[in-house]
Amino acid sequence: MICPNCGSPALVKRGYCEKCGHDLSMQRKAHKLAHYYYNKGLARARIHDLYGAISMLKRSIELEKEFVDARNLLGLCYFEIGEAACALREWIVSKNIKDNNPMADRYLSIISNNQTKLKNYKLAISKYNSGLSLCRQGGFDLALIQLKKAVTLNPDYVKAWQLLAIVYLTDGDYERARKCLRRSLKTDIANPVSLRYMKEIRDERYKKASDYVNIPEPSEEDRDALRILNGKPLTADIRPNYSYRDSTGDTKVFLSLLSGILLGIMVVYFLVVPGIRQSLKQDYLSEQKKYGDEMTQYLTRMDSLEKENASLVSKLEMSDMTVSELQAKIKSLSDEKHFNHVLAMVKYFIEISSGEEEPSEFEMYMLRKYMEAVTESEKSAPEAKAMWDMVVSTYPDVLKATVAGSILFEKGKEYYDKGDNTNANKMFLFCYGESPDNEENLYHLAKTYQLLKDNTNAKKYYQEYKNKFPAGSYITEVEEWLNSVS
Repeated sequence: MICPNCGSPALVKRGYCEKCGHDLSMQRKAHKLAHYYYNKGLARARIHDLYGAISMLKRSIELEKEFVDARNLLGLCYFEIGEAACALREWIVSKNIKDNNPMADRYLSIISNNQTKLKNYKLAISKYNSGLSLCRQGGFDLALIQLKKAVTLNPDYVKAWQLLAIVYLTDGDYERARKCLRRSLKTDIANPVSLRYMKEIRDERYKKASDYVNIPEPSEEDRDALRILNGKPLTADIRPNYSYRDSTGDTKVFLSLLSGILLGIMVVYFLVVPGIRQSLKQDYLSEQKKYGDEMTQYLTRMDSLEKENASLVSKLEMSDMTVSELQAKIKSLSDEKHFNHVLAMVKYFIEISSGEEEPSEFEMYMLRKYMEAVTESEKSAPEAKAMWDMVVSTYPDVLKATVAGSILFEKGKEYYDKGDNTNANKMFLFCYGESPDNEENLYHLAKTYQLLKDNTNAKKYYQEYKNKFPAGSYITEVEEWLNSVS
């Protein structure tokens, strides 16, 4: 450690500076406490309690600013929860504190060597900030779109999952909110914010499941009845009222009872029964109308299903046509080799149209490329023209199909990683047509030409890379190759 009095190196075990004699007991305690918090943070990080680990490591750094191990671990914890900017900050500070820092060098090299992932992290942070701003303005629908993109770009972004759960809670979708919080807890198992939101969801669901009934206050008579049932004394002295009446020969009571019964029957027949009949009639008409609407929807649905079935049958019949049959038809026109582009177009058309799902944007774009390769002389043949019209009638917008250059680059990268340089070169060339200023695509396009022994095109695109990106990531390798072939 460094003595704060004279600035010279001093041993922590001594407790004082050997040069100036300054008391280092406080610095010694701070040093021990910093290592204690570092060990606590390391233990929590191992069990994926990243929030607790970050709090412990921050305390360690507050006690000892130049503790590079704590800074490296803190950056790693930030990176695990999706805070890539905070992680880079800690690693860069650690690198500036100590030049010989292999862990910081390793983490920074991993990030710098994968520009695509770093770009995704930056874009995820941007989407999260946009979603947060929209939530503050009340635009929860737009915020939902931004946050879904953020968690797609960075699935471990804990803050984005938590904000997405809040948006779902605002809409009352507790099940999706609970899934988002579970995903955040999968990354950080003891995050207090996620745990608090989970508790809120449980409490809210419990309130909805419970039915609260307001019971009115019992009257005085009800209280007395309860006391009698429970064997307790009454609140007041209640005395029975005894009376005696001779009921013999009382015909008036019988007549009044009979007249009351007849009056009740008449009221029910003339007043109640018509109302019941009218209600039943209305219910019948309502059910009849509902049945008619359902029948109409059913017939409409049947009609649409029949049309869909006819379309699928036509596609199935079309898919039964083999490439050999198509070759036989075209061969009857002229030399077979002059119609390779038409055959390639039809072969790819059958491949994508025979599936159950609609073709993707990438598949439509590739079909368009196959169609653009067909020459006018090939299209002039009647059979070829019929096949062209068949493709256009099935997919009217196929000649307008476009796709993002990033998708083409990713497809080419898949082929490149598998060692299929021919298909990779084709995808990189398509991407170059859509995005000529894509640095990585331009380099990989030249690289595939180099691997395919086409030095002319490789030199052309390597030279273009050098002109466009004089300070690019691959400039050293490009210049070495150009110098070797010049």
